[in-house]
Amino acid sequence: MCVRGQIVRGAAQVRVDVEIGPGEVLAVVGPNGAGKSTLLHAVAGLVALDEGMITCGGVTWQEGPRVVSSELRDCGVLFQDLRLFPSMTVLSNVAFGCRCRGASRSEAQARARDVLAEVGAGHLADRSPNQLSGGERQRVALARALAPRPRVLLLDEPFVSVDTPSRSALREVVGRAVSSFSGSVLVVSHDHADVEHLATKFLSL
Repeated sequence: MCVRGQIVRGAAQVRVDVEIGPGEVLAVVGPNGAGKSTLLHAVAGLVALDEGMITCGGVTWQEGPRVVSSELRDCGVLFQDLRLFPSMTVLSNVAFGCRCRGASRSEAQARARDVLAEVGAGHLADRSPNQLSGGERQRVALARALAPRPRVLLLDEPFVSVDTPSRSALREVVGRAVSSFSGSVLVVSHDHADVEHLATKFLSL
């Protein structure tokens, strides 16, 4: 994946020129308000670069004003606010992306159960998100991002809503998921220590 261009949001002006190859992990670090999440959202297609281009696997996601919608980008996203669907069970949340990409109900649920087990959350499948702790919700959101087998994995502050006792275990879970992910990973954090074990390269904003 290649991102070249500029985003201006309020006082934040972000200019980037980065490439993330398969198996590489780019950690974007910097203080709150520096534009880290805005950059991630641009890759996901939720906002547009003010100028520049984004390409992935030979496909152009944005070139100047021409923008491919987020639904057509092969991304899995763990949002900072998680955005789990409160009316769905954990299993349905994780299966959602697979269903959107054409998998049958049984196929999507089987894939969801596999990924939940991989992140240590298989026992949560029948619960609703509001019954989970912060660390449990984070694992479920990670599983949902991974389930459709995306080409690009985007992690926005993956440890920010987790208490200190749970953070170490979650770091191991995220580390295993990232190390086994064959695509490109972009992870955003205000804390360098949270992502230094994940990254193969860094970008400071």
